[in-house]
Amino acid sequence: DEANDTANFDEAIPDDAKGFVVDGKVYLIADNIERGHGLGVLLHELGAHIGFRNFFNTSQYNALVKTVRNWAAKKDGSLEAQVGQAAMQRVEAAGTSEKQFDDELLAYAIEEAVQRGVSPVGVSDGRAITNWLKVIFKAFNDILKKFGIDSNSLTAGDLVNLAHGAAQLELKGTWHGTPS
Repeated sequence: DEANDTANFDEAIPDDAKGFVVDGKVYLIADNIERGHGLGVLLHELGAHIGFRNFFNTSQYNALVKTVRNWAAKKDGSLEAQVGQAAMQRVEAAGTSEKQFDDELLAYAIEEAVQRGVSPVGVSDGRAITNWLKVIFKAFNDILKKFGIDSNSLTAGDLVNLAHGAAQLELKGTWHGTPS
């Protein structure tokens, strides 16, 4: 019974939490999610906390975190600077433990990018479900090319696309080599 699964976590979950992950399951708290913020929260929890950890190896994951840290240090007013700074402020304001800091920084960056109007490729035209494989392939292909060249070229849109692709893989349960 999933209701009982979460009952033991009530004390550890802040009253204003929008979502959390327990034993590989994402729980979203609808009453705490503002209208229009659902996609950002979903990509935060499912795309970043679960999908990214399953898709990227440690050095690739750390490169994503380093990119967000670099964005936070920017002073140019760019979208990436705004996203990085807002994510850093949120993770610090939450009193996040050192152990969870990088995970939350990356997840908050995705959520902040979505709140600033960055949408995953394919979502705005309503064809995300039918084109999910094409979208995932393109997003991952584009970003992996960027990893090989210069992580400073990673954009907020790339980060949102990665989280969307990772979330889609988790929802579909079809990773390379798994039965479809």
